[in-house]
Amino acid sequence: MVPVEQSAALAQIPQGLGSFGLGAGYDGEFLHDMKFTKASESMNGIVRNLNLSNPPKISFNYNAGTVEIPIGLPTLHLFGDSSLYTAPVFIVGGAVYDVRNKFVSFAGSGPMIGGGFGSTIMNAHSPFFGGLDLLYRDNLGVGVSPSPSSQANSSFSNTLHYYEWNVAARGGYSFGTGFRAVPSIAPWAGVEFDSTNVKLTGNENTRGQSFSFKNEVAANDVKGIAGLDARLCGQLFGRAQVSFNDTDYAVMAKLVYQFDLGNLWK
Repeated sequence: MVPVEQSAALAQIPQGLGSFGLGAGYDGEFLHDMKFTKASESMNGIVRNLNLSNPPKISFNYNAGTVEIPIGLPTLHLFGDSSLYTAPVFIVGGAVYDVRNKFVSFAGSGPMIGGGFGSTIMNAHSPFFGGLDLLYRDNLGVGVSPSPSSQANSSFSNTLHYYEWNVAARGGYSFGTGFRAVPSIAPWAGVEFDSTNVKLTGNENTRGQSFSFKNEVAANDVKGIAGLDARLCGQLFGRAQVSFNDTDYAVMAKLVYQFDLGNLWK
């Protein structure tokens, strides 16, 4: 059995106070059935709330490149030889965003920031492990452009604000491979609750007229998740995962290098 400190199950969790990680990864989410929560429009200052009894289907997706920094906390020793490993994580990066219905789409690029908390519980004498992860993401509002574009003699501005949080519970099995390049892997599966919210606002001015709108859509879903963690050479770890339900899916892949500040000064 692979020693705990070398286990792929700790791919995202630096071990102990003073331990850190530096990761780079790809995140992509593809939602095809978001629901309107609010919709209104204004023409020359007169506001009208739209009827949401039969709204059009809305899809939303993003493709993001991110850098993340997990920070190790002291290990909590539980019953027997079981231990709880925890780490807050901070995320910064950039993404391309797209929201659309059958009539029009809005696309743009901008930042993605976020943070959360990861945890893994393991026993020194068992290859099985469990984990609970919480993550929040936000783009702070980015400018987007419509397609098809507005009239040539008009000026317009549109903003897309996205935020998302999810909580996931997972369990898996860690084992050694016998290969030096990938000495340990840990397949796992679980379930997550994901809440994605998108607010799209815009205004357009033509000669003698002004028009604005504000639409809010959301998706609150339970999804299955599955993934594979791997310990690569040295202190390099990797993770690949997918989450899915009957209409939506998300994919993620990342590499994380773990280090201890104390070792940097030796």
